[in-house]
Amino acid sequence: MKPQNETEFTILVASDCHLGYNEKHPIRGDDSFRTFEEVLQAAQKFNVDFILMAGDLFHVNRPSMQTLSRTMFLIRKYCFGGDGDRKFKIKNFKNSNYLDPNLRVRHPIFTIHGNHDDPIGMDRACCIDLLSESGLINYFGKHDNVEKLFLKPILFEKNHIKLMLFGFGSMREERLNHLITTEKFHYLVPESEDEKKNYLKILVVHQNRVPRPNTKHLNPYDLSDLPDLVIWGHEHQPATELFKPNKFFILQPGSTVATSLCDSEFGDKFYYILRCVQNSSDSKPKFKIESHRCETVRRFVIQNIDIDNVLAQKAFKTRAEQRQFLQDHCRLIALSGPFSLN
Repeated sequence: MKPQNETEFTILVASDCHLGYNEKHPIRGDDSFRTFEEVLQAAQKFNVDFILMAGDLFHVNRPSMQTLSRTMFLIRKYCFGGDGDRKFKIKNFKNSNYLDPNLRVRHPIFTIHGNHDDPIGMDRACCIDLLSESGLINYFGKHDNVEKLFLKPILFEKNHIKLMLFGFGSMREERLNHLITTEKFHYLVPESEDEKKNYLKILVVHQNRVPRPNTKHLNPYDLSDLPDLVIWGHEHQPATELFKPNKFFILQPGSTVATSLCDSEFGDKFYYILRCVQNSSDSKPKFKIESHRCETVRRFVIQNIDIDNVLAQKAFKTRAEQRQFLQDHCRLIALSGPFSLN
């Protein structure tokens, strides 16, 4: 573990861990937990101040007892302990486990909910509420008012480095679009311009970013120019981008486990280290982002097959015979390549 740097705020950023995905599969059942453990180990390795997640910690909003138990075990193993000395201040968030005198939390986790683990039912409860009430994580961005959306920030301070963290959990794109177009989407910020300009403002969301057929998406332009950094969950492909119209930076962490066989899941998976430093007392902190490839992700290989050319090799009497021929052909390609079906 590296000694903690008192002159910078260090945050580990990850998203879409989908804990419990395919948990009954005899081969892939441990994949989500294996990489989640790697992410928590990285928090210890870099001795981060806290961990920030952008939704879909779980694959379903009512995970199995086994998934909950394994998650709790990993969080307690890697995020708790230490000397109990608080390295930074938290304001505007009453229920932080980091401030609980009965707990010793080394690397507190802050997360919003995603579309997979969102609150449901009359009581608007989800599995993240359970972890929050038990003091394991810090759940923010839950909004019950369906007519207006007021984003209340969590304030962090460490040796004159000031951060303002906004967030809202996943919601239906139609509802969010209505709130934005009717001007019922608001940030709650300090009235003093001097105080406002000294904070680095981070926004965490979990919405569609890529336009898709028959679905709406959140246009980054609608988030206004208030945030300096937007951490965008839900999209499983990692990406970083400077959004010039609003002059903010978008960090799209991507998922830590593949939950479907598609192009957006192909390639490396990452977690990120966000380093915030204060260069002068009369300006907001600067930040830089380091990407780190996850080493425990199962290899995912894609190969395109021209079905028309394959079927032209032979005449078929039935569709079942045709289907079996294609299955055998694909299996032969898989077994002859530099990888196995496992």
